[in-house]
Amino acid sequence: MGRKRKEAVAAAESQVSDNLLGREVDPNQADAPEPEPESEPDPEAGEQLMLLDVESEFARPLKAAARKYKKSMAARKAALAEEVEAKKSILDLVKEAMATESGIRADAEGVIQFAVDGMTIRIKPRDELVKVKFEDDEE
Repeated sequence: MGRKRKEAVAAAESQVSDNLLGREVDPNQADAPEPEPESEPDPEAGEQLMLLDVESEFARPLKAAARKYKKSMAARKAALAEEVEAKKSILDLVKEAMATESGIRADAEGVIQFAVDGMTIRIKPRDELVKVKFEDDEE
């Protein structure tokens, strides 16, 4: 964006801010935008302010960042659903194994911990906390 354009945008934003804050704006000032009529009264403390449709040099990167955020949020929700299903599967399999002669038992505190094929599985049933650690995992 050119210097003159940036200055014009900054001046317009300043005038809009002045209008919103109820400050006097010189009507003879060059390129002064027409003040919009107030359609709604000032919000009470704690109320939502009216949303402004703003275009600026930040609009494009803001929209891109917002889209990336929403996409990440959706991916996190999907991953969480997958994690919950995997956790349920582990709990169901351990419960089934405990009902057999597999040797899997809870200790005096109710914690179930066992090793299988290079991994340690630890379950705290009261919290439904499941931890799986492979031998080569770093702490």
